[in-house]
Amino acid sequence: MRKISILTAFLFCLTSTRAESPSQFTKRFFHSLYKWEIRGVPDAREINLLSPLLGEELIQIFKKAESQKAREQAGIKRKYKNDPHPRVLKSAWSKEGDLFASIAESFDTFAVGFPILKSGTVKVPVHLEYLVSKPAYRWTIILVLDRSDQDWVVSDIVNQDGESLRKSLTKAIAENEASLSTLNE
Repeated sequence: MRKISILTAFLFCLTSTRAESPSQFTKRFFHSLYKWEIRGVPDAREINLLSPLLGEELIQIFKKAESQKAREQAGIKRKYKNDPHPRVLKSAWSKEGDLFASIAESFDTFAVGFPILKSGTVKVPVHLEYLVSKPAYRWTIILVLDRSDQDWVVSDIVNQDGESLRKSLTKAIAENEASLSTLNE
């Protein structure tokens, strides 16, 4: 009986050390963001890179934004096809700013705070710094994590003002639909 309990304890430790903690996942996520330098809403290639790290709802929102961007570009070409000097319109989904860090210039360093289990999800504070500005700019965001099978995924990001990335992107998609209809006139 003692051998079985020792074996069970060993197997538990072995499997629990293989599973990534919320803090480890958060570090991996932000190292990836820093390395990939994703700006603005991710395009199709970037969505593929990010998809193992993101929850399905965020992936679908990014795909909707990518689809909207393609429709917008096609509408601009169609509307101004006979114009020798077509207007240059800034896309609603321009590749500017760091969407995940909630700042225009991205971050230089980050530190992961203590994960908090709340309402069935794990919320991880991430302390970010942009060191190029003088004085350095520091802020904190909250990474909201859920489980997808055995892995953690980002289900939302809450900025320092308490705004949800999912909600703000969903709102922007809805607002952009109205402007897209004017391109078809």
